[in-house]
Amino acid sequence: MKKKILASVVSALVLVFVIFPFVPVMQSKAEEVVFTNFAPTKSMGYWKQNYTPNSTTVIESNALKGTFPKPVENYYADDGEWGLEFFRNDGTFIDISDATKIRLELYVSDPIVINNAWYGSIVFISGALGETEKMEWKVGFNGRRGFTTGWNTVTLNIADATVGADFDYNAIKVFKVFAGAFFGSYTATTGYTVQIRNIVALKDVAVPLLEGRIAPTYTLDKWNINHPGAFSLEGDDTISGDFAKPTGHWYPGGAWVFDWHDPAAHVDITGAVGIKLDVYVSDPVVINNCSESQGNVSMKSGGITSAETVVWNLGGTTGKKDFVQGWNTATFFFSNATSLGASFNLANINTFKITGVAFFDSYTAEIGYTVKVRNVAALMPEPATTTTTAAPTTTTSSAAATTTTTTTTAPTTTTTTAPTTTPINMDDYAVVPFISTDEIGFWDTEIQGGTFSIDNGAFKGDFVKPTGSWYGQQYGYGEWIMQYFRNDYTYMDLTNAEYIMLDIYVSDPVVINAGTQGFVELKSGTFTTEESCIWAIGASGKNDFVQGWNTITLPINDETKGAAFQQDRFAVFKVHVMNFIGSYTSDTGYTVQLKNINALIPKTMTTTTTTTTVTATTLEDISNYDTIPFIPTDTMDFWCENVDKGTFTLDSNSIKGEFLKPTGPWYDSNGEWVLEYFRNDGSSVNISGAEKIKFDIYISDPKTINYGTQGKILLASGNLTDNEKCYWNIGATGLKDFTPGWNTVILDLNDATLAGSLNLFEPANIKVFKVHEMNFIGSYTATGGYTIQLRNIVALVPQAQDTTTTPPPATTTAATTTSATTATEDNEATTSIEDETTTATTEETTVTISDDEDTTDGDSNSPKTGYSELRLLLVALLAGSVALFIILEKKRFFKKAK
Repeated sequence: MKKKILASVVSALVLVFVIFPFVPVMQSKAEEVVFTNFAPTKSMGYWKQNYTPNSTTVIESNALKGTFPKPVENYYADDGEWGLEFFRNDGTFIDISDATKIRLELYVSDPIVINNAWYGSIVFISGALGETEKMEWKVGFNGRRGFTTGWNTVTLNIADATVGADFDYNAIKVFKVFAGAFFGSYTATTGYTVQIRNIVALKDVAVPLLEGRIAPTYTLDKWNINHPGAFSLEGDDTISGDFAKPTGHWYPGGAWVFDWHDPAAHVDITGAVGIKLDVYVSDPVVINNCSESQGNVSMKSGGITSAETVVWNLGGTTGKKDFVQGWNTATFFFSNATSLGASFNLANINTFKITGVAFFDSYTAEIGYTVKVRNVAALMPEPATTTTTAAPTTTTSSAAATTTTTTTTAPTTTTTTAPTTTPINMDDYAVVPFISTDEIGFWDTEIQGGTFSIDNGAFKGDFVKPTGSWYGQQYGYGEWIMQYFRNDYTYMDLTNAEYIMLDIYVSDPVVINAGTQGFVELKSGTFTTEESCIWAIGASGKNDFVQGWNTITLPINDETKGAAFQQDRFAVFKVHVMNFIGSYTSDTGYTVQLKNINALIPKTMTTTTTTTTVTATTLEDISNYDTIPFIPTDTMDFWCENVDKGTFTLDSNSIKGEFLKPTGPWYDSNGEWVLEYFRNDGSSVNISGAEKIKFDIYISDPKTINYGTQGKILLASGNLTDNEKCYWNIGATGLKDFTPGWNTVILDLNDATLAGSLNLFEPANIKVFKVHEMNFIGSYTATGGYTIQLRNIVALVPQAQDTTTTPPPATTTAATTTSATTATEDNEATTSIEDETTTATTEETTVTISDDEDTTDGDSNSPKTGYSELRLLLVALLAGSVALFIILEKKRFFKKAK
């Protein structure tokens, strides 16, 4: 079964990856994430915990960390190999068919363990995991080297990989990075550490020049990077240069240069009054202390002659020299240029350059320095306006020049409403709250980059200052999310709602108005895209938010609803905006709040908005069955208490198992639970004549049973071999509509799967009853563990037919054991049980696996049979033979394999 993985648009922080020997990377396109965290490093799920015999693997600060001992020989058994391996062994796959490159961050405490490896690879494997189903890039002596101590960002072009003939890009199972045989170079007295994080698949996308943009910084194409220094792309729109410590005043020792020239792509900025750009410096000396006229910003047009140039000095007595460490926004007006050629043509810009020279005397650091450039754009005049609603204020930029100011308008606090096709007459609608904002409840509070709380009845998110465009960048968080998810399998019914209305507070409107991928969304069903109702906000939608509280009203109509959206099964509400970093200017973080989330329902159709629970199959009529208790739950006798990862006790006549929070899909990672009864003393239970079994099961979190991929309810007999059992599947491959609390399960023996030689299974000789589920880690979201309980485990035997007016002798055989121990009957009068964590009584639901039976009476001649007395007498004459036939027919399940 193939599972498509949907991509979130999130990118990783890009560090400098050095290739030895150094080769500049040329790019002509921007990058878009097509799959993020296809091997998540926030969880041990699917990761091999001990790649080599003596290694340990843990999660540390959102990175997967492997600690390996000092090697004593070259190869695996002697710790001379390390590896980090991710294996999706649950039948699901990873799809990177749209990707053009893979990017990841790799940490090495000692670069020898990768640079000096005789063998090693970064590899993907699909299909049957054979040699022809690999895509890999070699590392070490046969491939990539140049890794340094600490974090290295690795960008792998898929076009450069060695790809097997049968490799399937959309069915990847394994991701692995490993290296070995570096023993001869290893000199440390202790072991070493390797870490990995931010593993993403990327694709190249064409990015058009923005209006007024000069010298695109999302690509190194057309930039002259032959100057001394190591140039790279960082994030989505930054060119970074790392330069050596200067050893003299002039080029090449004490100079840095960013130089863009593209004579074939002239940029027209007619009407501009200047230019604006962001410049980062690790040491401000490299700009502020440039010599007169040697450090400057310049642009050229036409034939690149001296008369076709504009220049602004950075250093000396006339230059802009108030840069600070970190990012600075610098504005340069043509009216203040050091020189402006008479032939300079704003309609034909083809060169941009920023450089610093001769700062050697002021440089005191022991190491080199970094300069970065982004957001090079024309500064257009402000449009004329007569608005007087807010007084202008003047603030200087982070590196304010004597000739540079930025004028902003004080935000108002007016309430705005999203435009609709027709005005809304609120008198026609009932305002029905449908999401609570005065308690954390179903709100997601684990989103990185945010801290969440309740503030005066509003759900409040405080987010960190963004330093990159996307959520997943290590120091970025240029995305914010506020999400409500009913993860207990209940739903909200908004059948008659025509609008949703909510209040949203933003401390800085930029974080919503300038976002390029923002939306408000409702989801239903299985939460796919088609089961959503979406409204765009930000750059491509509603973008007139102001500082403070805003009220928005959003229509639920055919334009907003996906084809599969189920309005009566609403489960997720989400507000999400990303990529507003280019407009964000505050020195601190920002706040978003939500409150008053209501549905607008026409008063003529007003119904109470209700929360519903997934309904289970209707309880079948078992009134014509005798109940035989055969597995007691009022004693721990024969119940397995040594199952790892669980604690087992008696609780109100039930067997209770308390299990730890799963950290991986399998048994050793708590991702499996087992409740097992085993008569290990040679005795057994007799359920001869039974047609069904019935029991109650309590589940604190239904995901632990509904989402498992390998769950079963099992009976076993004889010597407990694989050939002496029958079972029913649960979870993803079987019965999976369990709800929170107590559920009643009825299973027909005729529907069970029997293993091997079916005749070996003997219902008179039951030794094992087992309920078991595993591999639900991908769906588990609770912060703590979970509880499973069992009670009222009985066999159902058909009652003897009453064919005369005189009741015949009872023929039902009670459950017995070969050790003469009679199973005691549980108290079936209990119809509800109180969850130990609440004071409310848990409602029971019923789950059945059986064919429907016709229980409709015939006519009124006989209340018992529905037939006349004469016909009843005829039936009585054949009672013995009919009873015999029924008994034989009911036992065909044990002999049908013959």
